[in-house]
Amino acid sequence: MMKPFNRPYSSFTDPYLKLYFEDERRLKQLQKFGLTNNNNEVYPEVVYQANIAQAERTEIAAVLKFQKEARQELHKQHLRLHKKWNEQENEKKRQRAASAKVISAIL
Repeated sequence: MMKPFNRPYSSFTDPYLKLYFEDERRLKQLQKFGLTNNNNEVYPEVVYQANIAQAERTEIAAVLKFQKEARQELHKQHLRLHKKWNEQENEKKRQRAASAKVISAIL
């Protein structure tokens, strides 16, 4: 038989705090924080930690996806700018060549 003082303390199972945790608003908050399920049953510590880890992985994946899309968009803008600059440079070269032909025809 397990002695009560060997068990880890949990405020959810404390008989003196029973009324505190029966408040509907607090129950909704506990569900929001991931401490209880829809039946107001307290998750074991292992399940709670697994839920937190999963939430962190999901958040990190979303951040990485956003960063990847941002990098791709910046790369596309970079390519568009270089294409525009190359077109402008080619146009200047054509204008210089045309003006050189006109000058050579005059002389």
